[in-house]
Amino acid sequence: MSRATGGTTTGTDTPIPLDLLLIVGLHALTGLAVFLPALAQTELRPVLGFVFVVFVPGYVFVASLFPSHRSRPARADQSTRDPQSDGLGWIARFVFSFGASLAIVTLLGVTLGATPLQIRPASLFLSVTAFLAVVLPVAVYRRWQVPPARRVDVSLSRTLQRWFDGLVAPEDTGDTVLTLVLVVVVVFSSGVVVTGGTAEDSELTEFGLLAPGDDGEFVATDYPSTLEGGEPARFSARITNLEGERVNYTVVVLLQQVGDDNSSVSAMSELGRFRETVGHNETWRLDHSLVPNRTGEDLRLRYLLYRGPAPQRPSADGAYRDLHLWVTVTDRADNATGTPAPSTDS
Repeated sequence: MSRATGGTTTGTDTPIPLDLLLIVGLHALTGLAVFLPALAQTELRPVLGFVFVVFVPGYVFVASLFPSHRSRPARADQSTRDPQSDGLGWIARFVFSFGASLAIVTLLGVTLGATPLQIRPASLFLSVTAFLAVVLPVAVYRRWQVPPARRVDVSLSRTLQRWFDGLVAPEDTGDTVLTLVLVVVVVFSSGVVVTGGTAEDSELTEFGLLAPGDDGEFVATDYPSTLEGGEPARFSARITNLEGERVNYTVVVLLQQVGDDNSSVSAMSELGRFRETVGHNETWRLDHSLVPNRTGEDLRLRYLLYRGPAPQRPSADGAYRDLHLWVTVTDRADNATGTPAPSTDS
């Protein structure tokens, strides 16, 4: 049944235009890939996530700004055409969608980075969802206000025909430039998603170290530069698992005396070894105290993170993640009252 005032593109009165309905479906699939562990462990997650981030928000934003499709008048009428009221062709619409998505996601990422949520797959997906919840209804409403003859055509056969016409016989120089830009963007984006999806050592585990601030709460600043030998020093390591599966982690803390080149280790003490199994999207908060058992200047307090058990003689070369602080450990007369950790001089 056709709408009396606005009509439709394809002769049927769908509440949501087909292209925007497909966007909703892609959004739902991406949400399942982000939050369901069974899908998060497959190659579907990086592919859906990439397409969702670099295309979906921009496409909906462009749809809200340009609800009409560009008509194709005779070449004799090109000089009288009003580009502002004439809408966008499909090639321009897709090119602008990629550019708008990059700008929108960058802005959302900067905003998330300034909040406790930080930039993570779940928080980024939810922020884009909030953006779509505002812009998508606007795009649908504006599409309804456009007369059927000028409304974006969501007929698959007509869309493919317009794409083909635009690629092999562009109307003007602008169409040719946009076609080339779109081809470059698609090829580059495909290379990025293939490379990123097959990387073996992607940053899927976040590893950070906090120290107590003036109020006693752990913060990512004010790291101590001086420790007292034999006296406990408080720290908190944060391990966030984004691997898509449960992971057995081991954290080993070393106190190293290094050479002048900061690479060779002349002596080393193991101050602690901690183990925990962490589920996907969960964070292990390792609040702990360390007792330095050697003194000196420019000692390296090193945290090594392993997937699974750590070796008997741990080193940064075999660790999954590596953090360190440079500290000076002072000598105290009551150092013997501390409980020293086992020393492994090398």
